[in-house]
Amino acid sequence: MSLSCLVCLFHSCITLKREDAKWTYENDEKWKLNKNEIKILAQGTPVIIFGAYSYDKPKPWYALVNDYTANNYAADSLFMFVRPYFEKLIIEQTEKDSLGTH
Repeated sequence: MSLSCLVCLFHSCITLKREDAKWTYENDEKWKLNKNEIKILAQGTPVIIFGAYSYDKPKPWYALVNDYTANNYAADSLFMFVRPYFEKLIIEQTEKDSLGTH
């Protein structure tokens, strides 16, 4: 399982540029439902959104204008956020694989 495999535990709203939102929608796997569309048979593409934004502080994305690496995270930092979800992701992916859903 790679770091590109992420999980979302709660419904949330995020702001993306239109082209990024379109790419995400077109390239992720949707969840699979039974014929009655009541039961989830397989989860879709998992996403983890991490970090917190302090609305009273300067907007961190503005730093990207002068330094495109300003908001980069080291792989080790990302791994700390993703690691707690690995077991759940592997179980869900194994279930999805058994259904032949992708």
